[in-house]
Formats: sequence, structure tokens, C-alpha cells
Amino acid sequence: MSLDELYQEVIMDHYARPRNKGRLEHPDIDRELANPVCGDVIRVQVALDGGRVGDVRFSGKGCSISQASASMMTELIKGRTLDEARGLIERFLAMMKGEPGDYGALRDLQALQGVSRYPVRIKCATLAWHVLEGGLPAAAADAAAADAGGAAAADAVPVEGGGAAAAADADGAAAADANGATAPGKRKIHGSPER
Repeated sequence: MSLDELYQEVIMDHYARPRNKGRLEHPDIDRELANPVCGDVIRVQVALDGGRVGDVRFSGKGCSISQASASMMTELIKGRTLDEARGLIERFLAMMKGEPGDYGALRDLQALQGVSRYPVRIKCATLAWHVLEGGLPAAAADAAAADAGGAAAADAVPVEGGGAAAAADADGAAAADANGATAPGKRKIHGSPER
């Protein structure tokens, strides 16, 4: 079996039997993004435990690459600190840009390295990672405030989503981000969606 065939097998295994797919009851991070070009929609929910990713789930629909990437991401970040998760995001995005480097820490995600040769597919592979990346700043700020004895804020932040899977916000407006996804409304970083 060639390395490409092995990687294809890893991707299809995570697509057919996704790890950590579902929803959390009380997430600290709850964000969604959509890739309107191919219809992928990914929602990532994270429950923090002492500044670490205590539990993580993803939900959504899309191609094998987007779903497998989300599944592998959830396995990799569980138990990590927010700083470690941020470092893994940076490393994965660098790999997807085709930058040379040692990507052994990404484990099964190395199976997606070949996707970097197909620019349209890169957005599929990185979608879940951009969802997670968008939720980390507020979660880190809340964790720092909690460590300092302050109360965690429950500020609403824009959620990026788009296409038919996302509902329009109260004004019916949707602003496009740099990746072409749209921000249809707001979600709370803590607790359940605000829609």
C-alpha cells in the first residue's frame, strides 16, 4: 500500500466514522462557519476545563475532506491548553499552505497534506480550524478573567456561516469575511446559541 493510499484510507475512516461528532450541552465556545463555494458547514463546540479543552464536538455537513479534518482536529485538541490549540492551528494552516516543516505533531492530519496542491479543497480542510481559531480569543480572555477572580463575560460575537444552511440575522444583513464566508448572526461564546 502506498503512502497516498494509506492517507486516503485515514481520511475515509474519519469521514465514515467521525470522532467527536455531536453537540455539547453547555459549551464555552460555540461557533459555525460555512464554505459557500462547496456547501460545507461546520459547527465546533468546546467545553473548557481549567484552561484546557475538556471536551469538543463538531457538527455539520460537507465533503469527506471537511468532515475528516474536523474529526481529526477534535481528537488532536482534546486535553490541550488554549495556547497549545492555537499552536496546532498555526501548524496545520502552515501545512495546508504547503510550507515546509515538521508536521509530525499533527498525527493523522498529515493525511491532508496533499490537499495543499488543490486550492479549492484547502478551504474544505481548513474550515473547522478557522471555526476553532475564531473562538479562541474570547475563550482565552474569559479564562484569564476567571483566573484573576473575575466573572467570565458572555459577550456575543459574530458567527460566520453562510449559504442556505445559515439563517439571516435580525436585520437580514450578512457581511462577508476574508474567506468568502458570511456572518449571518451572532452566537454566544458561552452557553447556547443566541439565535
